[in-house]
Amino acid sequence: MRITGSDVTTVTELSYRQARRGGGTETVRLTVGRLGVAAVPEGCDAVLVTGDLQGVAPSPWGGPPVLLGVALADYLHVWAEQGLLPPPQRLAVVLAGDLYSSPGADLRGVSGEVDEVWLAFAAADARWSSAWPATMMSCRPSGYATSTRPQRC
Repeated sequence: MRITGSDVTTVTELSYRQARRGGGTETVRLTVGRLGVAAVPEGCDAVLVTGDLQGVAPSPWGGPPVLLGVALADYLHVWAEQGLLPPPQRLAVVLAGDLYSSPGADLRGVSGEVDEVWLAFAAADARWSSAWPATMMSCRPSGYATSTRPQRC
């Protein structure tokens, strides 16, 4: 996938909590941005490339905070209904690791199971999910990539 633009356009943001250096928790934002590419995989209108999702966030469906990757997957349908992203069925997903957070988002460097992140993207009907590095084949001209980038509030 060849990037054709240099300007990332902000599409939406998701507030979440992450462990703060030195202890405690801080609230930050995950920015979802759009960047032009020459081609996307056949059958897809966009590619969501993300990683370093170490935090917890509310799901749009309610309940206690979930892993940030789970919340991100849950929001795909919401953002598609708002016209911000293509429907998840037309979205390829690449997850680039670091998908776990302590439940209270208050400890750095912890490890844990992230199966629920993968399952959340599958439940959202994302076209396909892959771990980085991903091989992009069967591409067609035009399209855009969607990326996420954590930012401090």
